[in-house]
Amino acid sequence: MEPHTVDAGWPRQVVRAIVEPAWSALQSGPRPWLLLSGAHSEALEEEVIATIHGFDYRWVWRDTPLEYALPGYRHGPLLVPLDAALLAHAVAIWIPQQAGVILLGPNDENVLVSHVQGLHQFIAADGWPVAFGLHITRALEECCEALPEDQRAQLFGPIEACIWHDGETQTDTWLRADAPDRKAPPLSIDHHLALTPSDEAALNLAGRAWFMREFAHTLTRRFPAYAPADAQLVLRRSLATFADEAHQFGFRLECDIRYYMELRLRYPREPFVEDKTVHALLNRREDHGMSRLFAITARLTQIASLTF
Repeated sequence: MEPHTVDAGWPRQVVRAIVEPAWSALQSGPRPWLLLSGAHSEALEEEVIATIHGFDYRWVWRDTPLEYALPGYRHGPLLVPLDAALLAHAVAIWIPQQAGVILLGPNDENVLVSHVQGLHQFIAADGWPVAFGLHITRALEECCEALPEDQRAQLFGPIEACIWHDGETQTDTWLRADAPDRKAPPLSIDHHLALTPSDEAALNLAGRAWFMREFAHTLTRRFPAYAPADAQLVLRRSLATFADEAHQFGFRLECDIRYYMELRLRYPREPFVEDKTVHALLNRREDHGMSRLFAITARLTQIASLTF
């Protein structure tokens, strides 16, 4: 990644942080909806009924080929018109637990349902379907950050904005993405967003930025030594270097890259470049990533014990 992006902390470009949504602000704009994930809880429908004291909600996958296909429509999205009581419950429980998002607009429920039905998957550049859902907030954020305006217009369709929570209870950050000025027709159960190779490359970069930003935030919270601004800058630059090293050594999964970066932060640089055993393990790319990392950890622990 570009050095200025690293130094700035892999900042968001399209998605922005906002204050916790209040009903007084939402009711004066486009019609607000709550889109929940049925997979969050088997009791979700009962919880919604108890909160709204009625049955004004809609399972989005009903009356589609997805209704009785696995995992079933009750594991799909549930759309509910938002009111003050529902918002209070949602911002306190469901949305911070990554169980739903707030959608602003349109007024027509059928138009919105049709569009959300079309968002259950994308079509990859190779023609294969890729699962998606607006409630998968990391994927939503990456799409908002990566896709060009015309593709984002298709993503949003009749929706004017999406509001969600980052899920990090210690930071308690609310996020919002607005639709582009240019509009696109709604998607449908038979019409999905098609990704280009350029889209996929941009999504990979957005995914890496999300991962690096969140890992840096995690370390800053865990270790007060990284709290000062100058220490955070050093940390970000180190993490960027370590992530590049991890890719060079064939680590591709985020859990492997995270583990490697933690090792580089915990142990001195010398064993990684001078110890023959560590060097051999790092270059054994045909082996499973985590098995290599466990073996490297054992060797680094041994070296540290000999040092003392």
